[in-house]
Amino acid sequence: MFTYPLAVSLVSPHRAVAGAFEFTLTGPPGVYTVFGSTDLAAWSELGATTNTVGSIVFTDGTADLSTRKFYRARQ
Repeated sequence: MFTYPLAVSLVSPHRAVAGAFEFTLTGPPGVYTVFGSTDLAAWSELGATTNTVGSIVFTDGTADLSTRKFYRARQ
C-alpha cells in the first residue's frame, strides 16, 4: 500500500547544472502542468510531468534567463 501526499507542494528547490533550477513536486499521482512567472502576473507553461509515485523532480532549463522566477503546478 502506498501513501501519497494529499496536497501538492514544490519542495527541495536548488540550482542544478549549467544554470538550471530543480524542485521536487509532491502530491497525488497524476499529470501536472508546471508554470513559471517573473512577476506573478503573467504565467507561462514550462512543461508537463507525470507523477506516478507521489513525487517527481522537475527541471527548468531556462531558469538562468531570468533574475528571479516563481513556480506553480496544476493537476
